[in-house]
Amino acid sequence: FFSLSLSLSLSLSQAQDKYQYRHTSCNRDALHLARDEFKEALITQKNDWIHKKLSGLNVKQCSLFWAQYRRLFMAGEENFIGCLENNDGALLHTNREKEEVLFQTFFAGQHLTQASFDDDHYEQILHKLETIIPYHNGTEEEGDLNEEITSEEVIRARVYLDTAGKSVDCNGIHPRMLKKLKPRANEFLVKMFNRCQETSYWPWDISNVTFIKKQGKPSYLKPGAYRPISISSYIGNLLEKIIERRIRKFGHTEGIFEDEQEGFLPTRNTTRYLHRLLSTLHEAQRRKATSFLLCIPVLCVDTTA
Repeated sequence: FFSLSLSLSLSLSQAQDKYQYRHTSCNRDALHLARDEFKEALITQKNDWIHKKLSGLNVKQCSLFWAQYRRLFMAGEENFIGCLENNDGALLHTNREKEEVLFQTFFAGQHLTQASFDDDHYEQILHKLETIIPYHNGTEEEGDLNEEITSEEVIRARVYLDTAGKSVDCNGIHPRMLKKLKPRANEFLVKMFNRCQETSYWPWDISNVTFIKKQGKPSYLKPGAYRPISISSYIGNLLEKIIERRIRKFGHTEGIFEDEQEGFLPTRNTTRYLHRLLSTLHEAQRRKATSFLLCIPVLCVDTTA
């Protein structure tokens, strides 16, 4: 099959090149014919391979095989984005139109213009910021947050970089590559990160975004029925980890974090908070007390990116 697929693939590639060079009806028909032949041969060989693979398997092994098969071959079909509706109800079918409406929905920051902003809350945040980052004669004082990034910090960020199930980023870099860097490359990252800190410049502003369908939606014509998954630069993620660790250490030292905060802290998560909520309700029920639960709907975070 490899020899057959290679031959058909070459024929398909040649037909595509001819049609791109000259958009004639003859070349178009040849392209459609080559594409149909390749697709038919692929389906035939895939079906034969499935029959051979399933022969002699028990029920449990068959279930595992089909689960792996769907994950491998049908993921792209399940995440295919068909026609979308804009705010006026018009159907969008071209890739460019769908990209624009998805960008406006998730990344344009429309919440900044649609929602009112609390000026008092803004002033409180500015006051806290001034206490966190002191200024002296117009220049920042050196401290734990602003000191130079060391080689040990970069190595620590690389060691704890997650590589399981990761894809390459927009620069073609896989996190496993960063884990295996030599000392000279590590020192280059140290110099680059310190330069970014000195100039307040963030060069990693491009991400690859994949949209996946949210399960259980009655219709997938609305952009909100999809969830964006962004793959940003892994080199930028290293610098983010270093900054995040410094901020978390400063917050613990200064006592900024509330005792009730469960998010964005080690050994704490939403599940832990839900267990606390249930235990509080059960205790109130045991004491035969009345409980009031106030639920506030919050705009999904992926629409405010």
